[in-house]
Amino acid sequence: MTEPLYPLKEKRIVVTRAKNQAQSFMDKIRTRGGRPFLFPMIDIIPAHTSEQLKGIDGHIEQYDWLLLTSANSVRFFFEQNARDKQEPQHESLYKRLLAGGVSIVTVGHKTNKQLQKYGLSATFIPQRHTQEGLIQEWLPHVGRHEKILFPHGNLSRPALAQAMREKGLDVTAYVLYRTIKPNQTYPKLQTMLKSQQVDVVTFTSSSAMRHFDYWLREQELDFNQIKSSSLYLASIGPITTRTAMDLGYPVHIEARKQTVEGLIEAIEAYIIHREV
Repeated sequence: MTEPLYPLKEKRIVVTRAKNQAQSFMDKIRTRGGRPFLFPMIDIIPAHTSEQLKGIDGHIEQYDWLLLTSANSVRFFFEQNARDKQEPQHESLYKRLLAGGVSIVTVGHKTNKQLQKYGLSATFIPQRHTQEGLIQEWLPHVGRHEKILFPHGNLSRPALAQAMREKGLDVTAYVLYRTIKPNQTYPKLQTMLKSQQVDVVTFTSSSAMRHFDYWLREQELDFNQIKSSSLYLASIGPITTRTAMDLGYPVHIEARKQTVEGLIEAIEAYIIHREV
């Protein structure tokens, strides 16, 4: 009987996602035989209080579309927007979105899965789960002068909002949450990198990559001195890869599917190729 193949077996894999988003990724690594180590390089915090958002909250029914480009957008939108505090916050918002006939577009299926936790589902999901996918696939379906509500993170790229405005749409875009660098020194990670006890460092966003670079410099660590032939950097997609390369880091692995599952598959394929 053929033994199951576990290319991640005993591989020490650093996860740099935000703590509240890392559990599923780490569980999947363990399931494949790997050893995940969590050192978050990002933290996600709300950008406004619920009181500050009342102006937008009071007119939600007037929008034609609600545009959500991340699971964090969904979570913070439903947690912070609520008019009737006598009801659970998401129930109040759920009823008003339905009553107003507001259509919802999400950037991908993960974002829609988060949306479904609140009893709603996306009207449109592009094939390409990027801003460019939304521009090319969703925008042609939006009528001229329709009203768009676009809550997003502080690091959201401007391309999508710009494309909507160039089409003449009435866009309300605002920063809903902020991505920040945790104020942590992570001495264990320093030790692991210096003693070559890390096999793969994973990055699931450009901000995690930028903060890792900043953290190295804060700790006065030179990546060129701690890297080894068996240390691989893995990126979830081309935008994160481009950020890493712009900062001067080699990217050995890039996921074809821009999900944590796709990233794990890419790491496994790379290790099999290297070790055969």
